[in-house]
Amino acid sequence: MFRIGKLSEITGISIKTIRFYEEKGLLSPIEVDRWTNYRYYDESSIDRLSQIAYLKNLGLTLNEILNLNEETLKKKTKELTKILDKIKSNINTLSDLSLKGEIVMKNFVDDPRVIGKWKK
Repeated sequence: MFRIGKLSEITGISIKTIRFYEEKGLLSPIEVDRWTNYRYYDESSIDRLSQIAYLKNLGLTLNEILNLNEETLKKKTKELTKILDKIKSNINTLSDLSLKGEIVMKNFVDDPRVIGKWKK
């Protein structure tokens, strides 16, 4: 068993963040000293913090991590696929704009998102 400071040192996650995760219900100490209020953790806490960090890196929110299930994963996959499709579209559009080192604005004038936006 070790205290919150040691857990922070081992995982590289700040004490403030660990306490925040506790408040959100993502992590629980295995013991809290009733006299000193020191929080004590074990190896499973290290594993849980690693899991939280991994899932956050994949784009999940803390609420999604807290309620993680198959449906949450499917929903997040769909959401990220939409973002990826938009990025691919933007890459293609940017590639079309550049031709032989010159910026070519084809289809720019007929873009319905732009027409009517100018003020005289």
